[in-house]
Formats: sequence, C-alpha cells, structure tokens
Amino acid sequence: MAWEYLTEKFTTGGFLGGKTDLEEMRLRLNHLGQFDWELVSAVTTSQTMPEVTREIVLIMKRPKPVA
Repeated sequence: MAWEYLTEKFTTGGFLGGKTDLEEMRLRLNHLGQFDWELVSAVTTSQTMPEVTREIVLIMKRPKPVA
C-alpha cells in the first residue's frame, strides 16, 4: 500500500511559548481525521531556549488514492 503524508504546524501560546491549547489541537486532529488523515507522530521544536516548545509539528498519513 502506498501512503501520502501531510505535516501541520501547531504553534503554542504564551509569552515565551510552551502553552498548548489541547482543545484546539483535538479539534484540528478531528477535522483532519474526517479526511482520512491519521496522526503518525508529533515533534516539538524550540527556538532560543531548549526547554520552551514554540511549535509542534504533526505528521499525518493516509492511503494514497489509486490513480
């Protein structure tokens, strides 16, 4: 089976970052799930300070449509 992939960037809030709106993330994942996207992994990134997450990159996959 062939797959296609999608990456989505989820930006955290707060003055220095690090505050994740879990409800917003849940809604976003559920929306993508309606289009058959499945979460494979989530990777955090940091800028300037390693202990502060500024972004979360969501990696999604779904079966590639047969041409």
